[in-house]
Amino acid sequence: MLVRDRGSGSKETPPFTLEASSDLRIKITIRARADLQYVALTWYLYEVGEDIFYKWGSVREEQGTFEFYAAAIPRGNWYIEINSANCNWEITVEKVT
Repeated sequence: MLVRDRGSGSKETPPFTLEASSDLRIKITIRARADLQYVALTWYLYEVGEDIFYKWGSVREEQGTFEFYAAAIPRGNWYIEINSANCNWEITVEKVT
């Protein structure tokens, strides 16, 4: 596991390092705090020091556990920015082997 974090609202995960190009599994669990029609979460994968995101994904009007995959992410230091509304969330990022 490269990083695990949790929260609500907007937050950046701690940075994690890829020593070589890797495929990533990004797993997000969402627990609604309001009617599902008001629940939303979007994540963005950034390289540390860069302003343009590399990959992204989103979930709207749902709760549960969702998996996203990001292929061939180059070596470097990375973090995920999460923007959410009306939910608590937990994220894990792992290398796919």
